[in-house]
Amino acid sequence: MSEHAEQTQETADELLAVTNLDHFITLLTDWHNRQVATVKHLREVPTGMQMIIGDGEDAKEMKLEGERLEGFQLGLDLALNFLGTLPFMAEYVDDATTQH
Repeated sequence: MSEHAEQTQETADELLAVTNLDHFITLLTDWHNRQVATVKHLREVPTGMQMIIGDGEDAKEMKLEGERLEGFQLGLDLALNFLGTLPFMAEYVDDATTQH
């Protein structure tokens, strides 16, 4: 298993206790921001970048150039479109200023 696949599995195995709605919103917003940043980073890979898909004997190496690079970038554009913008905003209020 690749290092990335192992990290992904470790993350999937972790459970977070969500104590309230503010905590949930923060976790969701942070997750969304990380996903968007990762896709945007991948969108900027230079032509000729080597990419390995799969693990072990099933691994396949590809060079991203020409139509393959265009298809890769199109797929990332679609991913960004699906991720979109969250339909809410997190607003943080200082509890000391809201108490009477």
